[in-house]
Amino acid sequence: MLRRDGRRPLVIVSNSQSGNRLRFTLAHELGHIVLPWQVGTAFCHPEGTFVASGDFHIDLESQANRFATELLIPRAWLVKQLGNSGERLAERVIEIANGAEVSPITLSIALGSVCPFPAATCIIDASGEPKYQTQTNYCRIRKELRWWDSPSLSKELGGELTIARFGEYRLHTIVVKRSLDLNIRKPKDSSIEILDKILARAPVSQQQNLQRQVNGVIGAANNYPEAQESVAALLELLKQRFLGKSNLTIVTRHRLFPQFLEAKAHELYQRRHPAERTKRKSRR
Repeated sequence: MLRRDGRRPLVIVSNSQSGNRLRFTLAHELGHIVLPWQVGTAFCHPEGTFVASGDFHIDLESQANRFATELLIPRAWLVKQLGNSGERLAERVIEIANGAEVSPITLSIALGSVCPFPAATCIIDASGEPKYQTQTNYCRIRKELRWWDSPSLSKELGGELTIARFGEYRLHTIVVKRSLDLNIRKPKDSSIEILDKILARAPVSQQQNLQRQVNGVIGAANNYPEAQESVAALLELLKQRFLGKSNLTIVTRHRLFPQFLEAKAHELYQRRHPAERTKRKSRR
């Protein structure tokens, strides 16, 4: 897009773009034109050899992308189209994208901030490599975990894995089922006592390092906003963050590990909400 003194901006686009891709490109350039704080700053060059760089330019481009996404796929409309179940999500993404006349890539990226249920998407190109990945709110699967390649990991998550094709791409989606059980019993032993029993199986030389790694995963998980919602939400979060941790297999495969997570979820939640613990004690 070229800004010209005293004249309307001129948008130059490639005639090789498909209809849906062209719509997004035009909406993106419109964002550069109408966003008031971008006036006099946005620029594009017709020379194919020009490469823009720098955080400032990247920010401008991201803003224009968000403008285009909201213009073509309004949040309220998208939430209504998705519903709350997440069934057949891969097929639904392609259907909704066709209805909005945008590419499934654009729509899957848009899911990140608006999807009402925890899910992840991965778009695989013709070479079999992941091209785009998105995680929605409350989906905390580690990004380096190739969940789309492992049905067993999907099963551990209790999630529904779906696949759909468009063009030369494959869209993989997983919807993580959130626990509806809000009355998770707290184990009799503390998380420290349970972890000591688990680590007793490991070589003594490894126990301290394993404990540090376990605490690191828990500490990072405890910073997510859903850690404050409920014990159940915190427990689901911990399960996701430990999933596929090959360096902690001796811990995560132990029969007491589920109890450890339950105890830790209770302890972390009660530490944040001491009033609720006092209330429960008074009912006894």
